[in-house]
Amino acid sequence: MISERPFEVVGSDRLVRRGMLGLPAGVADTAVLFLPSGLKYRAGSHRLNVRFARRLNDLGYATLRFDPAGLGESDGHLSAARAEDIASQIEAGLYIGDIRLAVNPWRDQWGARHVVGAGLGGGAISAVLAAGAASGAVQGVISMGLPVVPFLPVDSGAVPQARVARRRVGNYVRKLISTEAWGRVLRGESDFRGIGRNLRGAFAQNRSVAASPESFLPDENPRFIGSFRTLEAARIPHLMIFGSSDNRWIEFESTFLARELSGSMAAGSYAIELVPQGSHEFHFE
Repeated sequence: MISERPFEVVGSDRLVRRGMLGLPAGVADTAVLFLPSGLKYRAGSHRLNVRFARRLNDLGYATLRFDPAGLGESDGHLSAARAEDIASQIEAGLYIGDIRLAVNPWRDQWGARHVVGAGLGGGAISAVLAAGAASGAVQGVISMGLPVVPFLPVDSGAVPQARVARRRVGNYVRKLISTEAWGRVLRGESDFRGIGRNLRGAFAQNRSVAASPESFLPDENPRFIGSFRTLEAARIPHLMIFGSSDNRWIEFESTFLARELSGSMAAGSYAIELVPQGSHEFHFE
């Protein structure tokens, strides 16, 4: 029978980080740490982390759905900044220290020998960066909708690479028949600047990054590339899950998969699973 109970750990800053432990009936050799996506809290988008964690509990794994400081029910607050700036901080490793803090009690109190970091979006990049850090706190990664292209600030005049932009414009075209999408437009909730950048990128002439680097997104997050290579060198297992309709997959396929991995969906210690028609948040059955 699965047991769920609150989890608390105090940092050197005296702030309490909180989460929800899920313990299977028997002793769990492996524990999975679920990290929040961006500014969302530990339950995940549409309770994705809750559903995923309970399924793993049924299979005999321990889980922790965790809120770093400043998120969810944990103490503290994030620095006053735009959401875009905080996303950039997360992609640079904002939560690595809190991940180490969450992992330590598992080995000391519950005897888990292996800890796997898991998350969607911002949680995915946090798990990868933590596994690639020298501490060895995380020995495996499940990344969903992994962002490899750095977040583009709203006030940036840069446009994405043509192939990425064209795929995004294709998604816009498909949404022309969506009443929900038109509702967001009429309410002024759509990212009109982002749409404009993608339209400019999609219809631009064939320009090279070398010829006009200021007009393109950087190819990948350098922190991610370094951590990915560290995981491969240390043979740390890494399962990457994408939805085929997710812009994160478009970015990954167009950049990192094509150039760094030569298009291979499995090699070394990594494997990539693509969910047909899957959205970024894997919401629909």
